[in-house]
Amino acid sequence: MEPVLTMVIGLDGSGREDVQAEGTRVRTAEEAVRLVKGGDSAVLDAPNLRARTRRGILEQLRGVPAVKRAVVTLRPVEQCRACCPEREKEVWEQYLSFQPPETYEGWDEIELRYDESCEKVELMELFFGKDGLVFLPQDNPFHKHSIGMHCLLAARWAAKERPDDAVLQLAALLHDIGKRQTKAFFDSHGNPSPTAHYYGHEFASAYESLFVKFPAAVPESERLRVAALIVWHMTPHFFTQEKTRARYERLLGKKMLDDLAAMGYGELPVCIAKTQYSFSDNAKLTGAPTGFKMNVREVRLSAGAGFVVVICGSIMTMPGLPKHPAAMDIDVDAEGRITGLF
Repeated sequence: MEPVLTMVIGLDGSGREDVQAEGTRVRTAEEAVRLVKGGDSAVLDAPNLRARTRRGILEQLRGVPAVKRAVVTLRPVEQCRACCPEREKEVWEQYLSFQPPETYEGWDEIELRYDESCEKVELMELFFGKDGLVFLPQDNPFHKHSIGMHCLLAARWAAKERPDDAVLQLAALLHDIGKRQTKAFFDSHGNPSPTAHYYGHEFASAYESLFVKFPAAVPESERLRVAALIVWHMTPHFFTQEKTRARYERLLGKKMLDDLAAMGYGELPVCIAKTQYSFSDNAKLTGAPTGFKMNVREVRLSAGAGFVVVICGSIMTMPGLPKHPAAMDIDVDAEGRITGLF
């Protein structure tokens, strides 16, 4: 009889410890791989393993006769935090890095195991109920629409791109629902910010999508595909080199990348970054030359700012500055002492 690798995936407090499965329960991938290679079943408690790491574990078992099974334990994040208050910070970190297992990783079986108290949220309630997403502003000058309206517009775009793909349209509709939970007025360094930021919202959105009641057009069997599209929805727009795209294509598959590309950003305005000395991208062709060709070096997505940047010719770009740059607080007094550096 073939050994079974059971990987239990879920936040602390979601009920991972309650999963009963065949095999020795272990906490490290090395122990699990050793046991399965030796012909014994193993249960790996894996709260923090991302998709690439999980796939690496399964790659080590390539050619080994074994059943690879993933069990995802699910309970709303606030309930998980309440269940283990001493690990509240760790639960939140797991939530903001959650990647649901998908078949492309190499699983034979994937099971979603909900806590018996879980109730799925109706789409109408999520978007238009009390405190619905359509009423929640993004508080970001680069996003003129509310969180809910932004999601609805993304779904409209996906419907135009793929009119017969209800799964893709639903993923587009839900792709930013985690912004409610992750909205914070702090920058990436933890400093107060007048602008809202949403770090890790794609992971939170994927997790929250697992608690949404699907419309009749999308079967429950597609729930993991919806969550995976949400987790990876910005991936294609950060490809600055073909080798980067090729690496993700090997990881996710061409169809997944094509689906992700169809989910949005097709209507964003375009900003062309080039020399200021010429209409062309060549600074030596000053003024308004004619008959020139624009050399596009790369294309970048500035998702937060809400536009696509086309880099032309030999030009350096600078990071954007906040409304109140740190340089404005630097000063030199009459005795030559510098203040405001730190």
